[in-house]
Amino acid sequence: MLFCLHCLPMSVLSSDARAQPGLREFVLLMAALMSVVAMSVDGMLPALLGMQSDFGVAHAADMQYVVLVLFLGLSAGQLVAGPAADAFGRKPVIVVGFAVFVVGCVVSTLAASLPVMLFGRVLQGLGAAAPRVVSTAMVRDRFEGRELARVNSLVTTTFILVPMVAPAVGQLVTWALGWRAIFVLFAALALISGAWLWWRQPETLAPEARKALRLREVSAAFGECLRHPESWPFVVAMGLVFSPLFAYLSNAQIIFGDIYGQPDWFPVLFGSLASMVGVASMVNARWVMRLGAPRLVGRALRVLMVASAVFALARWLWPEMDRLWVSYLWMAISFFCFGLLFGNLMALSLQPLGHRAGVGAALMSTVSNLMATPLGAWIGHSLQGSIDAMVWGVGLCALGAYAVTARVRLSPSAPQRVV
Repeated sequence: MLFCLHCLPMSVLSSDARAQPGLREFVLLMAALMSVVAMSVDGMLPALLGMQSDFGVAHAADMQYVVLVLFLGLSAGQLVAGPAADAFGRKPVIVVGFAVFVVGCVVSTLAASLPVMLFGRVLQGLGAAAPRVVSTAMVRDRFEGRELARVNSLVTTTFILVPMVAPAVGQLVTWALGWRAIFVLFAALALISGAWLWWRQPETLAPEARKALRLREVSAAFGECLRHPESWPFVVAMGLVFSPLFAYLSNAQIIFGDIYGQPDWFPVLFGSLASMVGVASMVNARWVMRLGAPRLVGRALRVLMVASAVFALARWLWPEMDRLWVSYLWMAISFFCFGLLFGNLMALSLQPLGHRAGVGAALMSTVSNLMATPLGAWIGHSLQGSIDAMVWGVGLCALGAYAVTARVRLSPSAPQRVV
């Protein structure tokens, strides 16, 4: 990726004199850039059974790695994309990332075995890292404070439409054209989003604000982000909160299809739960201006802990409660809380790092993903005919996130604590 950036002409790497688009178009564009990752995960879930059959994979649980390795590629790619975005500007890095993503889609389309598929998925993760993390830095370039949290919520609200419809789109494409056509769709979406960015969005990082891409300076920037007392607790909290979500994303079809015997209803159930994140993000855009992100984080984590503890106790006392509608109610509450947490945790982790927004966004996402991937895989492998592991995973991860953020002392510009 860095080699490709050095090959670009200087005119491409210079700042853009055009006016910034309005808030509505900016939010839609940022959501489109972020949706590449969501579509790459949720859009292919209905295809996992077809892949398993074509590749001759014996255990269905092994297919979760088709999802999880994308997050590993995403984590590694962000470590490159973040510093590169601070050195070369936001737009060139995203365009190069989309090119890598399209190559990964081609590899996955032609894959004849699970290892080749996993290699293609890693490439997709490496490429998708650029639009995912750099779009976050672009939002931070333009906004700060409560307005930053508000815009993050608006972006999430728009972006959440993708996981709502992605499984249905993936299922339709699989039925009509086969699972390989899904990766052609992914590549087309990346090309469209990249063209939109290039022609409509001016560069948000001025040349004088860019940081030289030297290993010593990048290491120092990473160290600054990791050591910042107002930032790293929220990164750890993101990793803990993402863990059960990763487990759910990797095993959603097993949960609804095998455990609860409703494979035909999978796109509807998955999409409706995703809509809860969108509703919460929409509500959060209003609440955060009145209450502040720290208080909302604390309250959402407490609701997650209480709801999971009550549900786990009820399942133990009354095993007959293990029905789809009861579990769905708990999941809906959990996903609403996730919607309150995502934008606020990212905003709180980046708030003190405005001068290092690219590196900061990259490091925060990488650390949280590296935490969430193994924990999510462990929770997913523990789903043995029931969702008990998921219930306990959500509750315990929320408890851990609350423990690491409850005592954070924020700067005078954001005086609330996570209480």
